[in-house]
Amino acid sequence: MAKSHSPLALHISLACITTVALVIWLGFKSYTGSVRHDLEPEYSWIGDNYPLLWPLPESDPVVLYPEDQHRYTMYGPNSKAEWAALVPGNGTVQLGPHGRTFSIAMFHQLKCLDIIREAMVHTEVEVEDRDPVVDHCVNYLRQIVLCHAHTTIESVRSEVGPHVTDTTRMGYVCQNWRLLYDAAKEN
Repeated sequence: MAKSHSPLALHISLACITTVALVIWLGFKSYTGSVRHDLEPEYSWIGDNYPLLWPLPESDPVVLYPEDQHRYTMYGPNSKAEWAALVPGNGTVQLGPHGRTFSIAMFHQLKCLDIIREAMVHTEVEVEDRDPVVDHCVNYLRQIVLCHAHTTIESVRSEVGPHVTDTTRMGYVCQNWRLLYDAAKEN
């Protein structure tokens, strides 16, 4: 014969299961960074006491379909201006109650690409006279690429010559970069 449980025992069990589920859900939300901003710790923004990520509102991801463009080239008549326009406000923002200056990683990366582009355009500069920032940028971008370790399979267009890949068939799911531009503009 089946053992019957008292209604009180069922309510206590249900309350325990609900509590455990809530704790797991909150743990997952805080791990993924989806906790409301008013639940985040307070920062003094002095020394190392600041958040590691710019506390922006959440945004849905966007899809990027890479394409060969005539903009953002090495040598074009508008290249310098186009690349400079990619980095608003010199790539920095002022955060915290005292307006402390910070670089935003995406803008730092774009700025590094432009620094490398400029170094490649001005080949008349002797290697020993090159700005050490170029080496910093090459190494920094190398590490960022390794960090992201994207596993998308890209088809090789040709087995002969430069093995150019076809990146136009695949959309890349990305963080919404427009959110950063809008926030930097408001900053």
